[in-house]
Amino acid sequence: MTLKDGLLLLLMLFLSRSHRGDTSDCHKSSVNALEGESAVLRCQPENFPFLNDTNFESYGLTVTWRFDPSRGKEHQFTNLSNVKKKGLYLLIANVALEDSGGSYNCTIHNGTDIVGVKSFLLNVYKGKCFNESSVYRVNTNTGIYQKLSCPDLCEFPWTSPDISWQKDCKDSLVSSGADIEFKKVTKADAGNNICRYSFEYEGVRYNISRTRQLRVEDAPEEMIPDIIEPDVDKKRVYVEVGKGVTIDCIVVAYTNQDVEFSDIYWSEENKSEAIKCNQTICFKKHHEKLRHNYHITVKLNLTKVEKEDIGKTYICYLNSKDGSKNVSVILVEKINSTDITQNFFIMGVSLAVIFITLPVTLIIICVVLRVEIVLIYRKVTGKDETVGDGKDYDAYVTWCKSSTTPSYHAEEGKFILETMPSVLEKHFNYRLCIYERDVLPGGAFVDNTLEYIGKSRRMILILSGENVVDESHYELVTGLHSDLVEKKIQVILIEYKPLNDLKSLPESLRLLVKERGTVKWKNSQADNYNSRFWKKMRYYMPAKKMASPHTDEMNLL
Repeated sequence: MTLKDGLLLLLMLFLSRSHRGDTSDCHKSSVNALEGESAVLRCQPENFPFLNDTNFESYGLTVTWRFDPSRGKEHQFTNLSNVKKKGLYLLIANVALEDSGGSYNCTIHNGTDIVGVKSFLLNVYKGKCFNESSVYRVNTNTGIYQKLSCPDLCEFPWTSPDISWQKDCKDSLVSSGADIEFKKVTKADAGNNICRYSFEYEGVRYNISRTRQLRVEDAPEEMIPDIIEPDVDKKRVYVEVGKGVTIDCIVVAYTNQDVEFSDIYWSEENKSEAIKCNQTICFKKHHEKLRHNYHITVKLNLTKVEKEDIGKTYICYLNSKDGSKNVSVILVEKINSTDITQNFFIMGVSLAVIFITLPVTLIIICVVLRVEIVLIYRKVTGKDETVGDGKDYDAYVTWCKSSTTPSYHAEEGKFILETMPSVLEKHFNYRLCIYERDVLPGGAFVDNTLEYIGKSRRMILILSGENVVDESHYELVTGLHSDLVEKKIQVILIEYKPLNDLKSLPESLRLLVKERGTVKWKNSQADNYNSRFWKKMRYYMPAKKMASPHTDEMNLL
């Protein structure tokens, strides 16, 4: 493919993005035709909706058609008498039932490559003039205007087609032209209106028909007058003593008769007759013609509201040929400015108290629940601090071995070699470095200690509360120096048993215990992964994704 061809393809793809959404018959993959009539196919691949007869040749494109019948071998069209090609179009005259189910395939070439393809399934129906399977249905109501258009038959490149309409396969024509109009639909207009589209090309007459099936139902029930304002019954109207007020009662009507014969008026509560005008109260009526209806407005005018008017109810009555309705309003005194100022003051003080106490409350919550908040944040975001830091272990585990006891107590050894790995490694996906378990014998203790502490992100120190032996002291000093001085590693202190006397600990360790505190262990927390101890351990450990279920089993496969 040449550079020019490549640029052309890119242009076509760009243009196709801006022409999505064409849903005409030209782009449907299934084409319906009546036996003995014609079918028109337009090669319009979805990625080239902008192509037409005037521009596709300018792009250096050619169109090839092939026919794959439902039975038999595929063949290319040559000089078949009932098949014509014109630009992007394929015209098939006098389709037969045996053509039904066949696939018509078009291919667009640019000279070297195929740039677009489209397939059509031809469905041929048997019938006198239409088939129920291929009608276009229109639903309407009696008494309204309706126009039917000949359904979309593609943008044919032929001029002066003959278009006529028949109803229910009768020979007589009911109309000519692209549309058929019904000034006022009746039940008798229901039926199948067949639009016949006929044109001639190279001496061959092509006839195509489409059917508009008009379904007619009775018009919906006539709208009756109704009160739309006041919009709710017992609506409150706020008034000021000593001032006037105007209250509207608005009725919507749909005919001149409704306007002429509807009786609308205002009345006082417990009275059925209309208010009689005087110097203090009266009502006036007028109507307005809108696009689809009428608005009748009756204005109730109170020239001066007295104190005894507060709480009064006034009723708007509507009496029409369709029945009676009424809606009431209640006069309510407005709150004076002093009350408003007082309310604003109370509201302001309340907001001030909220704004002062809210941050303090949030801070207290964050301090008390900081461990849970951090763990939830890690779980939601999927944060992983261990990616790309070059470390092999999440924590180096050591403990202060007592100088008065064996190298480690059996109880402490079980906690370090069994309990901690079973939870932190197997359940929470951490990798621990335990000297007695992971460091091969034979190397120098000092060198091994420095090497493995350097490979770890944290150092977990289990406190025994007693004086430590030299080896433990060296591990301890190395870890504390890395934490306090070099800031290379963070030490996590586990108080395995209560520390009764901090003086027994080295000075640097005492300082760290006072500054950061310890994570206190209880035997009852061993199997409870949601206990306070394991939550605090995960809080101090680096953020890391938890292991997927059955990780160990999967690794063995």
